[in-house]
Amino acid sequence: MPMPLPLLLLGACAAPTPLINEIMADNASTVADITGDWADWIELCNPDALPLALGGYALSDTPDDPSLSPLPASWAIPADGHLLLWATGTADEDAFSLPFKISADGETVGLFLEEDGAMVEIDRVTFGPQDPDTSVARSPDCGDGWVRSESPTPSAPNP
Repeated sequence: MPMPLPLLLLGACAAPTPLINEIMADNASTVADITGDWADWIELCNPDALPLALGGYALSDTPDDPSLSPLPASWAIPADGHLLLWATGTADEDAFSLPFKISADGETVGLFLEEDGAMVEIDRVTFGPQDPDTSVARSPDCGDGWVRSESPTPSAPNP
């Protein structure tokens, strides 16, 4: 009687992780939201080859309150793509807007994931004062470095 082959596990596949990719805290004329306003924005990127649903994630500009803005499960970042979120101070799922604003004087924005009932920080960006229509952006796109950008790239790859 043949012996069953042992099961070999090579490790679990890591889940895709979104990243904060670019932030503009003084949007004077770079890109308007769906209402035509020049709201400040936060761009998330998905470096994975599969789309990523954002249910269970949250954004906050208050590290002591990581659940400030739970992201709707209906929001997703396309594979190898970007999602632009508007920091308007009023949550609106259809308009991709967040219930907080970001300060052109500089601050910290964190991205969190709910795991076992707790909010775990997965990304954080602290930036200083921003001039109108400049951003802080990962360089290269979805990479480890950060630069001040006078040529922002909302919803598009950073150089």
